Amino acid sequence: MANEPKVIPVDTPEGKYLNRIHDLARHVRGSFMEQAIWIDVLVADILAQYFAPDEDKRALLISEVLTGQGSTFSRNINTLRKVVSRSYASFSEEYPDFFSQLEKIRKFRNRLAHAHLDTSDKFIAEGHEDRIRIVFYEDGIAKTQVITVEDSNKRLGESSAVLSQLLKLQALVTAASTT
Repeated sequence: MANEPKVIPVDTPEGKYLNRIHDLARHVRGSFMEQAIWIDVLVADILAQYFAPDEDKRALLISEVLTGQGSTFSRNINTLRKVVSRSYASFSEEYPDFFSQLEKIRKFRNRLAHAHLDTSDKFIAEGHEDRIRIVFYEDGIAKTQVITVEDSNKRLGESSAVLSQLLKLQALVTAASTT
């Protein structure tokens, strides 16, 4: 029975600290994931407007191809990159880092979605109040990443900028599909 996890009562200092860390993790992950979801939705909508200006066809394209089973955010980003290079080169000129930022968001979103919160005795003993550490696996190796509140806020700002740029691209695509 030595491998069973220890039970930490909620009303102990360690239990209260773990609750604060879990609350911070929910805030960090939730805020970023909420923005990432909107980015994913906008990318799909832009692609659907580009390929299917008709509203009924667009709804089917979104549900069955762009967000349906087997669809990936990565594939949609790659398709968007081709659409922009083919039809909206001025957008790329105005926002030269757009796709690298979008890729950065995608990678961090995936990291948050597939990692677990580090609640090891070692990390807990450090007593941080302004950061979480997540554990993920890469090439068969367990790795960690520390995410501070400052880092989280910076990433949220970057995501907001990409959202704003996507809205501008969406307006360009919408205008082109109605002419």
